Formats: sequence, structure tokens, C-alpha cells
Amino acid sequence: MADGPPTAVARPLRRGLARSQRRVATEFVRRVRSAPRERLDALDGVTGRALLVGVFRAAPSAFRRGHGPRETMTVEFRIGEADGGASVHTLVLDRDRCRVKHGIVAEPDLVLEVGIADFLRLVVGEEDAGRLVFDGRLKVRGDLWLAMRLPRMFVVRPSSRPGT
Repeated sequence: MADGPPTAVARPLRRGLARSQRRVATEFVRRVRSAPRERLDALDGVTGRALLVGVFRAAPSAFRRGHGPRETMTVEFRIGEADGGASVHTLVLDRDRCRVKHGIVAEPDLVLEVGIADFLRLVVGEEDAGRLVFDGRLKVRGDLWLAMRLPRMFVVRPSSRPGT
């Protein structure tokens, strides 16, 4: 006997789960886009960390397979929070896969330091990474080529854009 539910039951469950995940993602994008910057800047540690965990948990499903680097590379995000703390999350990327590790890794290929409000707005497509770097709100260390390619490796679903 096979593990798990029969295919006739499993397939509709997976489709329903995927639909609910899309709805949650769409609502997240809508709320971040409509939130005033001051409100995002003021996120307390618990709420901010919960949002970050959710964003990084969703990263593998937003990863565009085949768009990653040819060899395995790590991107460490150091995200400053309103309470003065910081969350560290690492993406391990290769051509077809994205995995998430919480915390610091030895010798990441790229380190990005950014505040939580700017990070959330960057994730939903409301901020431009180049503008953040220019303004000094995003610090980039390591593989600059990877940093420039990173946005193309992930997708914010077009249906989550306002007006679509």
C-alpha cells in the first residue's frame, strides 16, 4: 500500500492548498503595498520576525526554476528591526532549487543588509534595489553579479499587482 492519500484525493487537496497559498500571498502583497512606511518601520520584534519567517518560508515557491546560479551559492539577509535587533536568513540557491536556512552560514557568497520596511517593500516590488543601494538603505557585500541577478530569480505574481 502506498504512503499518503490516494491520488484521487491528494490532487484536489494540493490544488486547494496552492490556491489558499496564492490568496495569502496576494493579501500579503496588498497589505505591504498599502501600508504607510512609518507603520512598516515601527514593526515590533515579534510581528516583524513572524512576517520575515513567512516571507522566507514562501521564497522556494516564488523561485523561478532554471533561473538560479549554475553552482550552489548562498545569500545571507541581515534584516534590521525596529527594536534594534536583526534577523538573519540565508537562501541557498542553485539552478533549479532554493532552500532556506535561518541564521548565519560560513562564508556566504552575498550579504545583504537592509531594514525591515525596505525589505518588505522590496519583496513586493514597491522598492527598487538600485535606489535602496544609492540611498544607503541597502548594503551589499560579496558577489555583485549575483546581487544584480537575484531579483530575476524570484517572481511576485502579476495577479498580486494593484489593478489586475
